[in-house]
Amino acid sequence: MRRNVSATSHVKRRAARAAPNDRPKAGAPRRDDDRVQRLLEAFGRDRVYVELQRHLVRGEERVNRQLIDLAEHHRLPLLATNGVQHATPLGREVLDVFTCIREHTHLDAAGTRLTNNGERHLKSAAEMKALFRDRPDAIANTVTSGRATPVFPRKSRL
Repeated sequence: MRRNVSATSHVKRRAARAAPNDRPKAGAPRRDDDRVQRLLEAFGRDRVYVELQRHLVRGEERVNRQLIDLAEHHRLPLLATNGVQHATPLGREVLDVFTCIREHTHLDAAGTRLTNNGERHLKSAAEMKALFRDRPDAIANTVTSGRATPVFPRKSRL
């Protein structure tokens, strides 16, 4: 069964990063509830989850609390993810080097363009359960949605 899934973490995470004078684009939803409504209309209630991520970054739990409130308000399930950017904690160093190359800068001058810490790596099931021990429902939903989401292998170019 093919199943498209949408996670809503971008709703609050984008709002948390926005500058105070940022204006929404014409026709864009102006409130979190409007954004959730658009996702529900596009994907259906059984395919929309609210995504939580924990990278041990200051302010992240405040955003997660807002996301949990959003999920409860709309009766949506939570999803525990990790926003993976590298396979191992040591991969952060390589990611930072590639970021510097992309940004035409060096490590000493890259500042906030680099990742905050090495927490965005693949984690085992045990690590994820420990990280989200207060939200076993989010872990269970992640396992369930992972089983239902198709994986499309790349076609060989040979």
